[in-house]
Parts: sequence; C-alpha cells; structure tokens
Amino acid sequence: MSIDIITGFFSSSREALDKRSGPYETTTEANAALGPFDRYVGLSVLIIANASKDGGGNYITGDVAHYIYDGGIADNNLVEDSSGGTGTYTSSIAAGTLVPDTVGGYLAGTDLDTFNGDGFSAMWDTLLFPTIAAYISDTVDVVLSGQSSTSLEQGVSTSVSITATFDSGDITNGDGSAGPDVVGAANNYTFTLPDTSTVDQGLTTLYTDGAYVVELGGNTWGVAVTHDIGTGAYYDSTGAAATNLDGSRGASSTSDNSGTITGYTPYLIASDASDVSGGGTALYGATDSKLITGKSNKTVSLTASNEYVYFTYPETYGTLTTIVDNNGFDVTGSWTLFPGVPVTSTGLATDWTVDCNIYRTTSPTTIGGVNYQFKY
Repeated sequence: MSIDIITGFFSSSREALDKRSGPYETTTEANAALGPFDRYVGLSVLIIANASKDGGGNYITGDVAHYIYDGGIADNNLVEDSSGGTGTYTSSIAAGTLVPDTVGGYLAGTDLDTFNGDGFSAMWDTLLFPTIAAYISDTVDVVLSGQSSTSLEQGVSTSVSITATFDSGDITNGDGSAGPDVVGAANNYTFTLPDTSTVDQGLTTLYTDGAYVVELGGNTWGVAVTHDIGTGAYYDSTGAAATNLDGSRGASSTSDNSGTITGYTPYLIASDASDVSGGGTALYGATDSKLITGKSNKTVSLTASNEYVYFTYPETYGTLTTIVDNNGFDVTGSWTLFPGVPVTSTGLATDWTVDCNIYRTTSPTTIGGVNYQFKY
C-alpha cells in the first residue's frame, strides 16, 4: 500500500531519508544494503569515493558518482550511469578483438579486453589526451672531422689532423621538457688508421700525423668511442617515470669515418725534344702536368715546340680507341703506343714504379696550347 504525501519532508539532520539512494562508499556496500525488493531497473544509487564523515556518521566530503541498476537487479547490474557522461563501456564485440587503427590513446592492436568495462570519462580522457611517451630527440653519435675527401698522387706526404666529437644524445620528456642525456660520458677513443692498425687515445679526441704517405686507393681514418650507461629519470606526459628508452641507454660504442684521400697513379702529360718513351724516371722528369684522377676520357691542353708529346697512364686502364685534335679530327694514327713500360716517380716521400701505357706523337710536333681528347 502506498501513502500519498502532498507536501515534502524536510529533515533537520544530514541523515539520508532514503537508504536506496545512498550514498555508499562501494557498490559492494550498496548491494549488501539493498535487498531484492529494494531494487528496480533504473534505481539511482550514489557511490562516494574519498569520503569523510561528521560525528554522526554522515558524509561531509567526497567524490560522488551516479550508479543505476541497468538491465536487471542483480549485483553486477549496478553500474555507473552513462546518461550523464559517466558509466562504463560494455562492448558487444567478441572478446579478444584488436583495435584496427590507432585512435587517440588507443593504439592499433590493443586488445578490447584491456578497456572493456572502463568508465566513459576515463575513456574520453584516453581518446582526447593520449599519454605521450618520452623520446630521443638527439641521437648518440660521434663525428670525425678535419679530413675532407680529396685526391692525391700516391707516395706524396700529407699532414693529417682529425678530431672526434662525441654527442651523448638527448631525451625529451613526454610533456616536451628536457630530460637527461641518452647515455653517459665517453670513456675511450680508439682511432683506426688506413692500414687498419689502431691507436688507443684514452680520452684524447685529437689524432695527428704530420707526414702521412698516401697509399694507392682509399686512405680513410676511423674512430670508435665507448661510453658509459645513461643515468637519470625521464617521464611520459602524465609525469610517470618511464622505461621505454632503457634499451637505448646501455654502455656501448659508436663510430664514424673521416673523408677519404684517394691515392692515384697520375696521368702524366709531358713534352720533350728527346725520346723518353722508354719510361723510367726520364719520362716522369719530363712531365709538364699531372691529372690526379682515375680512368676516364680526358680533354687535355697540349703545348709543344718541335717536341715529342706524351700521354701516359697505368697499363691496367687499357688502350685508347681514339685521339681527337682541336679541330675534331681523329689523329690517332699520328700517335704511337708503347704498352706496359715501367715508369718511376721522383721526389716523392715514397716513389712508385708502375707499368704504363705511353702514347707519344710519332714525330716531334708544334702545338700551340689547344685541347686534345683522349678516349677509351
């Protein structure tokens, strides 16, 4: 039987008039207080967290959430009310389904079961404000400077001075603030020389050689730097201490190489009134100019006054197919090939002897500084 009341009750105390509305501190407490005949679908119950009470046992502070019996009146039907932006996410999709694409803070591949049952407010926070992990904004590396790539004649002496500059890297926290270095300080510099021998320099970052003799081919220096483990905490965007970069912070090493000096046996351009097609040091001594480069077609300015003209290069490059004068005429027949003749340099730190192909004008000639093309 119901009783009709045409005016409302007013209580002079804080005590709740209806036990069904609560508040209760947990859903377990609410379900224990409300019997089967106290419940109905849609019944609203207040759950209060972080609560404190007055001397009479009445709540005076706390965070309130609205719960309702949804879909039934069993204990597990008491869920957070979704009608006001609260409530829980209960999916009808099969358990174990993976998120197909990253949406906000929910990454592609996340298992549905990890957030099925989460509150809607928390889910919106995750969607709109995903946690940003700390990241490496400057990588760990070493730069070896001081020697650029160039070409020199094999056997010449040159000065080498190279410096290693180590960078321990930077971590940026998820909120954009500066974090610690990725790794610790450098603890040893080891330089590798072109002949593959090594020089352990300790903490000295400079390597010098005032009289390095260039070898045929590539001449490159390297450095390997070992460093200590990275220390110092770093954080994601929520301020939580992170570990996602720990795998990049171990004691290890990093390396770099210098520019390369490429040593060549040069092309020799010579002119001489005498016949030096026998090679040796005589041809080298008659040289007017050198081309410090590898095999390729050449265009060369030639000058001679009733002299033989010589175009010489390593025999391994093969023979020429055509020699063209400044007027575009094929003048190959006016030159004589002397193949595989040993030619020896003079005046170098380490002189070389190389079997060369020597092309000589068949007879002395006069050429007034015009370009000839030598083609393979």
